Amino acid sequence: MISIPLYTFLLLYFVFLAIFVAFMLVDLYHIITSASFSLVSFIMTFFIFAGTLLVCYFTIQLLSQAGIDWQTPLVLFNASWFSGAFGATTF
Repeated sequence: MISIPLYTFLLLYFVFLAIFVAFMLVDLYHIITSASFSLVSFIMTFFIFAGTLLVCYFTIQLLSQAGIDWQTPLVLFNASWFSGAFGATTF
């Protein structure tokens, strides 16, 4: 049986958030260094930043209220799923 703990998905989510924050910081740095301050760049940056904060807030709310046991194994493959498929069967 091949299984992984459920917290693996939480760690992958945190890695995704770290990469997203890195790209967002590069974007802000690019806006500041290239002096491309305009109303459009400000509004788009504000909406993306606000949306990111909303997603993080709702993620924290959902995960704190769900009561998830992060040690629960998630079964990826179990040989017993196929044990009757190739054995002798009676019709």
